[in-house]
Amino acid sequence: MRNTTLRRHSATSRQPPARSRLHPRPNRTATPADPPADPPTDSAHRLRPPTPRSRRRPPGRALAAVRPAGPSRRARDRIPRWRRVACDPTEANGTGRRTASSRVPSPGRGSRSHRDDSTAQFAAEAVDGPAVDEWEAVGHRSSQPSSHRPGRQSPPRRVRRKRPRRKESSVSRAVLVTGASRGIGRAIAHAFAERGDRVALHYGSRTEAAEAAFAALPGDGHVLVRGDLSTPDGAAELVETVSTGLGAVDVLVNNAAANEPHPIADTSYADWQAAWRRILDVNLLGAAHVSHLAARLMIERGAGGRIVNIGSRGAHRGEPDHPAYGASKAALHALGQSLAVALAPHGIAVASVAPGFVETERVADRLTDEVRGQSPFGRVAAPEEIAAAVLWLASPEAIWASGTVLDLNGASHLR
Repeated sequence: MRNTTLRRHSATSRQPPARSRLHPRPNRTATPADPPADPPTDSAHRLRPPTPRSRRRPPGRALAAVRPAGPSRRARDRIPRWRRVACDPTEANGTGRRTASSRVPSPGRGSRSHRDDSTAQFAAEAVDGPAVDEWEAVGHRSSQPSSHRPGRQSPPRRVRRKRPRRKESSVSRAVLVTGASRGIGRAIAHAFAERGDRVALHYGSRTEAAEAAFAALPGDGHVLVRGDLSTPDGAAELVETVSTGLGAVDVLVNNAAANEPHPIADTSYADWQAAWRRILDVNLLGAAHVSHLAARLMIERGAGGRIVNIGSRGAHRGEPDHPAYGASKAALHALGQSLAVALAPHGIAVASVAPGFVETERVADRLTDEVRGQSPFGRVAAPEEIAAAVLWLASPEAIWASGTVLDLNGASHLR
């Protein structure tokens, strides 16, 4: 965008009009009126019709800005002052308003003093993303006669120039999705591959399901990786393998999770400890280790990145039969918020989603009519709906959502 300053014609050269003839107020002593000024000798002034009383300025007030070109005075008076803009008559739609493609805030009458040209220019330049509108100050280009007063020039106007929007699939990113052999992870991996990204599909032990999910990925350049996230060494080996296979890690989706029932009243102390250790090692520590390693790669490349954690609504509502699972997801949400603050200076955004029940084989036996009726939609989420939210959080447009925990529950928490 060219840094062009809009020129405003000075209004100091014009003499203020004569004092308005106001109706006398009660209990006020009339003062002698000023002697009438000599009539102007300029022929243009002699031909100009008298200014309507309702449009006269109080004595001594300077003209705020040049009067913009537009329709007739009478038609223009019907337009709210804040909607009046300087425009080319060829762009007007017959009502004195600009068309939607060229409507911009006017620096003329009715505009607030703090909304100057530099503010609008800064707002346009601050937009970050693949598709933005550019505003440019240009001169009056109409070939038709101007409706300004004789001897006055049309003010510069600002037109909107549209940069072409970059297609979503034009840039292929390296995406690692953990726990992607089935369910939500499989849908997420498929969504990224469909966008045109190169996907590393990670799995733990379900080889057959992982191979089927990998074969169904559209596009090419994908890799299938098996790894144990319950140990620090396993996490390091996974990230190194993915970085070698894809060339980088631009997006990390922490979806891998372990779970098993362990209600406190029915679980021995030894089994209780074992359940907590197995669940936390994968759900929390595994995600923390992979996030650390992937973030370091993103920082070294200097191109930013995205980390999306798949949490759970169980972090908010509690999981009486799976307390370690609920605690691990609550900690995962907190981890994402901490990393969002720490990694923002490097251009890395971190966010989480908190879905409730999702139509997957893992929880198929728990999806009763009562569970489906928790949402006013009368159903649970589809894996593709969760994947769509993750895809958006990983997009350039969602950088300002960094640190958020997106609740995906179909309004079930409102009932």
